[in-house]
Amino acid sequence: MAEPQGGSGPQRSVQGLSATTRIATDRGWRPAVDLRPGDTVPGAADAPQPVIAVYHTPADPELPALFWPVLVPAQAFGNPAAVRLQPGQPVMLDTDAGIELYGDPCPAVPALALTGWRGIARHHCLQPTVNLLFARAHVIYAGGGLILGFDGVSGAAPVLGLAQARHLVACIAAEEAGQALHRHAALRSANRA
Repeated sequence: MAEPQGGSGPQRSVQGLSATTRIATDRGWRPAVDLRPGDTVPGAADAPQPVIAVYHTPADPELPALFWPVLVPAQAFGNPAAVRLQPGQPVMLDTDAGIELYGDPCPAVPALALTGWRGIARHHCLQPTVNLLFARAHVIYAGGGLILGFDGVSGAAPVLGLAQARHLVACIAAEEAGQALHRHAALRSANRA
């Protein structure tokens, strides 16, 4: 059950991140578990905002698989350490494919849509999670390489549906594979010469 600080919240959240994930704040990088209402968090795309509420969800050994977090391994997005995200946590993807498919250079996708790409997978773990609430939807830096979206009292950040998000991720993965094959072919040609 989520234990709020500064407000009431959901019983079990599908958004949020591991309590140990470091968040960029006005006082440097801090573990999410250490954030409190009133702490200021700079925006990746907007002005800094104070945290309105922090929801803590304790580890649950009987957590149904539907709620298992998504493990983003180290370096998947330039993050120095692995990061665990709730399956519905919005992750911003800076990609040309976002513009081509959805008219957005940095669309938000639920973390669940990332599974199967760059070693990202569902992972049952016993770590508490934290979800942050701001006055307005807010995009922040987390884990040293991820850009995450969080809801605001005045509304949620737009997030692609799971089918659209998986399509976008598949397109990005295919583009990365094509680039890798092109580099490999160029290297083979150079070695033959």
